[in-house]
Parts: sequence; C-alpha cells; structure tokens
Amino acid sequence: MAITRGEGSESSRQVTGLRRARLFVKTYTFGRSLLFFITQVFTYRHMRQQIVAGNWKMNKTLDEGLELTKMIL
Repeated sequence: MAITRGEGSESSRQVTGLRRARLFVKTYTFGRSLLFFITQVFTYRHMRQQIVAGNWKMNKTLDEGLELTKMIL
C-alpha cells in the first residue's frame, strides 16, 4: 500500500519508491544494530571468566575460605 499524490502520476511512483527505500533502510539498520547487540551480549557472557574474590576483612582461615568458596560455587 502506498500513499500517492494523484493516480498514475510520476510523482506518485517516486513517493512510493522513496517511502519503501526509507522503510528498508530503517528496518535494515535497526536489524543490524539489534543483531550486533545480541551477538555482543552473548559473546561477552561466554568470554567472562568466573572468579571468586573476597575482602581481607573476612578474617577466614584457609580451610574456612576453601569451604566458603565451595559453597558459593
């Protein structure tokens, strides 16, 4: 469906073509950026290395620290 400025005129065909081109560009650009975003999110999540860190103020012994780490993981 196209909005025209008069039936069968040259300008009506140009308006239709421009609207289609703009819609394609907007859709294509949005689709590309969305695909890039999704790809980056999943890649980033899979590349992150899991670590367990603690503050020295926890005052745990080595055995207590290992036990805590096992409970967390």
